[in-house]
Amino acid sequence: MTKLILVHGAWHGPWCWDKLLPYLSGHEVVTPDLQVGARSMAEWVAVVLDAVGAGAAVLVGHSRGGAVIAAVAEAAPERVERLVFCAGFLLKRGQSVLAAAQEDILLPIVVDQETRSCTLEPADVVPRFYEGCAPEDIAFALARLRPEPLFGLTAPLRVSAERFGRVPREYIECTRDRVISLTAQRRMQAAWPVQRVTTLETGHSPFFSDPEKLAAALAL
Repeated sequence: MTKLILVHGAWHGPWCWDKLLPYLSGHEVVTPDLQVGARSMAEWVAVVLDAVGAGAAVLVGHSRGGAVIAAVAEAAPERVERLVFCAGFLLKRGQSVLAAAQEDILLPIVVDQETRSCTLEPADVVPRFYEGCAPEDIAFALARLRPEPLFGLTAPLRVSAERFGRVPREYIECTRDRVISLTAQRRMQAAWPVQRVTTLETGHSPFFSDPEKLAAALAL
């Protein structure tokens, strides 16, 4: 039985995986929440490693979650069986999510300096994040979105070939993604070559729009 840790992206929470979970029966699946009281990437790394527990697990990172699973692999490569980036940020050494996004499709964000967090411009959310999703899934998500800690977007990723680089990597690319373009997804794959690529004809949130094919892409 595979142990699978599903790491959500910015502004989202463990709830985004709900439609995918029935297709992962037979595996141990943990969906940690990365936004409760966290103040640094190191705290998120600790949350994911706590979810991994004893032994090693497959880490799946969606969007900003890609940076998190990479940081986990750098911190404890022996605890990671493989990394799966699902329309995820597979960043260069020293790069942040925000820096990578600025090279591609710029997402207008609204920053709250007092809380050191940010939200999305409301008009951008549905067309960017939920292309191809059913109205009920969009409503479900919109009711649960929350501010993203700024460090999640601005913290530079510190990874090395010796630690992160030795962990097997896979990429699930989404061809209709309007958060990370397909061009950017493939540019990131070229910078950190992956062992396997699966292509889904979906937007940025395949866990809503096609959870069955996303489960198959995980190739458990």
